[in-house]
Amino acid sequence: MEFRTNDSNWCQVALDVGESILTLGAEKSDYLEPKIVNAFTSLSSSIEPEWMLSLAEEHCSLYRQNIEGKNYFFWQNAQAERIWESDLLDPIDERLLQISPRTAAN
Repeated sequence: MEFRTNDSNWCQVALDVGESILTLGAEKSDYLEPKIVNAFTSLSSSIEPEWMLSLAEEHCSLYRQNIEGKNYFFWQNAQAERIWESDLLDPIDERLLQISPRTAAN
């Protein structure tokens, strides 16, 4: 994921999917950072998809669920269509998860 933050602390989020960049939306970085850290550093206890966060502008939402003891993530767009799905992932050590927003021009 790519984070671009302006002087007002508004953070735009995009996802590089290889052949293209998906614009997911934006939110204040002080809202976004703890949600991202929680989503990727802990193991979901739910076999049903659980909402992790939603973004303004493009109105995409991140969900995760526990499949075979690993996290499975997916992003949905405003029409509730899955636009990206992950492989099965172990939780990431918070020390390795660095959300370093790059400053964007206003």
